[in-house]
Amino acid sequence: MRTRSKGSGPLPRASARRPWRKRLVATVAVLAVASCCMVAGCAPQQASSQDSASAENEATEATASLEGTSIMVHAFTDNDAGPFTDTWYNTNVLNAGSRGCSSCHADMYATISNIQIGDYKHIIGKPANGKDYTYRECTPACHMGIGAAGTGPALEDAIHSIHFSSEAFVDGGGICESCHAYNAAGELVLWDDLKYTAELGGYPNQSSEITQGWNAMRGVQNNSLVDVVSTPNIELGAAELSQPLSDDDDIFVAANVGAWEVDMSTYQLTVSGVNGKSTWTIDELKELPATEKTITQDCAGQGMNGALISNFTVTGVSLSDFIEACGGLQDGMVTLATTSDDQFSFGFMLDVGVLLEQDTVIGYAVNGHDLTANQGYPVTLYIPGFGGNVSTKYLTGLTFSSEAATYHDNWMYGANAGNLNAGWLGIEDGYEAKVGETVELAGWGYVHTAGGHNLTGVAISADYGQTWTTIDMTDKSLDPDQWVQFKTTWTPEKAGTYVLKVKALDNTGATFTNAYTGEEGAASVIVKVTE
Repeated sequence: MRTRSKGSGPLPRASARRPWRKRLVATVAVLAVASCCMVAGCAPQQASSQDSASAENEATEATASLEGTSIMVHAFTDNDAGPFTDTWYNTNVLNAGSRGCSSCHADMYATISNIQIGDYKHIIGKPANGKDYTYRECTPACHMGIGAAGTGPALEDAIHSIHFSSEAFVDGGGICESCHAYNAAGELVLWDDLKYTAELGGYPNQSSEITQGWNAMRGVQNNSLVDVVSTPNIELGAAELSQPLSDDDDIFVAANVGAWEVDMSTYQLTVSGVNGKSTWTIDELKELPATEKTITQDCAGQGMNGALISNFTVTGVSLSDFIEACGGLQDGMVTLATTSDDQFSFGFMLDVGVLLEQDTVIGYAVNGHDLTANQGYPVTLYIPGFGGNVSTKYLTGLTFSSEAATYHDNWMYGANAGNLNAGWLGIEDGYEAKVGETVELAGWGYVHTAGGHNLTGVAISADYGQTWTTIDMTDKSLDPDQWVQFKTTWTPEKAGTYVLKVKALDNTGATFTNAYTGEEGAASVIVKVTE
C-alpha cells in the first residue's frame, strides 16, 4: 500500500511532458492566509518568451526569499488528476490536481500561522492530529457569510484581492478555476466543496440507477465520469474504540486578540452575586479542593473533518465547589457573565444550572502543567460539552445575576458543524490502496453534550451518503464529554476512486446540513485504489 506524505500536494507529472511548465513560489502576503483559496477574475494573458525568462528569474528570487513557506502556484495548464484516479476525464477535463487550496499550499499552517495587522496578532496553534488546516477552519462561523457579522471580518474580497495582486499567482497560471467550480445548478462554488459531492460528474446524483445507466451506455469506468466506485452498505471490519488524550502539541489553541501577558503581581479573580469572599488570588484558588476532568474542546464553528479539536485533562476548581467557597449565591442569581484580562468576550449570559450540570471547571492547569499564555494563563473557564467559544481565557471576573440567560448551550442555534462533528485520521485525499488489500480506516466522532445530547456512534458511507454502515458507540464505559476515536478495516474490491464519508450520530436524531453544498454534513476523503 502506498500513501502520499502529508501536505505533499498533487503528484507531479513528468517534467519532460511539459518542459515549459512553471511551478512558481507565490509571493503571497500574510493576509492570504485565512485560507481559503477563493479566487475571482479572468485568466491571465500568456507571457512572451522574454516575459517568461523574466518571470523565471523573479521566481528564483522569490524562492530564495520565501524558502520554507510551502506555497507554490500550480499552473492550470498543467493538467493533473490530483487525488482522483488518472483517467482522461479526471486529468484533462476536471484537471483535479490543479484545483483547490492544496494544489498551491503544501502547508497551510505555514501560510496562516503569523497573521498580524498592526499590533494585532491572531494566535492559532499548529493543526492537531497530523492534519493541515483548510479554509473550513475559518468558516462558516467567523470569516465568511453571516458568521462574520458577529466575529471576525469577512475575508472573501481580501482573499480574492491578495491572490490576484500576486504576480507569482497570475504569471504562474492561477485562474478562477484554480479555486472555484460550477455545480450542476450553474452556481459558482468552491472546488474543495464540490469535489466530494455526487454531482462532480455532472449529475445531481451520481449514485442513482438512472445516472449509472447513462454512464454505462457511454462505457466510462465504474459507470462514473470521475471513476468513482459507488459501494452501497460498505463492509467494515470490527471496530476498536478509544478516547486518547491529545499531546500538548496537539491541543487546540486559538487566541483571538493575541496571547495576553497577565501581571501576576496584581492578578485576582473578582466575583459578584455571592454571599461571601469576592476576590481570589491564584494561590488562594489553588488552595481550594482541586478537581480533574478530561474533556474534549473544539472550535464551535469549524467545518467537518477539522483540526480544531483536542482531548485533554483540565485541573482546577469545580464551579460548584467555588460557589460554595464564596459562601453560596445570593438569592435569584441564575446566570453568569465572565470578564477577562484581554477584554475579549461574546457577552453571553450563561445559565448557571446548565454550567453546574456540565461540571464546569475554573481551570489553571492542562495535562498536569500550568496553562500557557496562548491557553489563557493563569485561569480559563472550561465548560465540558460546549464549544471553545464560551471558554473565557485570562479569566478575571465572574458576575452572577438575575438576568435571563442568553446562551443555554451550543444547540440553541440548531445543529452546526461544531455541535455534531466527525473526522478522518491518518488518511487524506489521494491516499492510495490496492484491490484486495486491507485498508485501515481511523477517525473520530464528537457531539456537544449540553442539552441532553450524546454521541451514539459514527456512520461511514461509500456511495455519497445513500447508505451508511454504523459503528456503535453506546458503550457506557465511554465518557460522553470526550471524543471517541475509532479504527476499523475495509478491503476494496474494485479499482477506481472512492469518496468515503463519516458522520457523527446523535441520540436525539439531530443532523447537520452543509450550508455550502446542501448535503448532510459528513467528513469526506478521496481514496485511489489500483490493481
